[in-house]
Amino acid sequence: VNEWRDHLAGQARGRPVDEFIEKVQAENPETLDEEIAELDETLTQLDGEIESVRASRQDWAGQRTEMENAEDTAARHEQEAAFVASSLQGYAERFVRLRVALALLNSQIDAFRRQNQGPFLEKAGEWFAELTGASFFAIGTHYGEGDKPVIAGLRGDPSHPEEVLVSGMSEGTRDQLYLALRFAGLELHLQDHKAMPMILDDLLVHFDDTRAASALKALSRLGKSSQVFLFTHHAHLVELARETLGPESFHLVEIA
Repeated sequence: VNEWRDHLAGQARGRPVDEFIEKVQAENPETLDEEIAELDETLTQLDGEIESVRASRQDWAGQRTEMENAEDTAARHEQEAAFVASSLQGYAERFVRLRVALALLNSQIDAFRRQNQGPFLEKAGEWFAELTGASFFAIGTHYGEGDKPVIAGLRGDPSHPEEVLVSGMSEGTRDQLYLALRFAGLELHLQDHKAMPMILDDLLVHFDDTRAASALKALSRLGKSSQVFLFTHHAHLVELARETLGPESFHLVEIA
């Protein structure tokens, strides 16, 4: 009997055993099965709710971790953005300084061009007219793409000249243009400096006899203020020089 009372005491969960027995005896045996089934169903529902709460708790824990990571990422991005902004400010300041320096340099170049371009092109035009046998009468500037000035030969009527760009010239005429520019630069240099020799190698290879004769005359004129050396392996140019300048106007040295 004591053993059964001890067992019932455990089932009573702290209530007096006699009171627990009276309560059990008062229950209707016919409805116990239904109540037990209802309790089992309730327990099953509660287990499902517990699992749902546990899953929600895990989701919230995951979201919290993501938010903490996002905060760390945002802080890192903010730090990187601050560094980039500082770098950009430095680059912007340097860009402004360079733009100002470039503007000043361009203004100095323009001033130099305005001061020197006129006399230089005038001299070069005179040489060009002589070297081309007056096929061109001067050299001018043509504003091409991007309003950049490029050299052009002027021919025809001086009041309505035809501009011929370097790209539109023959190979010989281009050589004569470059030679005219070189002669003009040397002539202007000699105005304020000591004479210096000019060494030319097969300069007249693309010239016809008429323009070669004009070039020899120009070289002879330039030779009055500066020493001119002309190397060539074309024997007919020597004969052309004798006919055009006379044998006393140049000194021939044959290299074996």
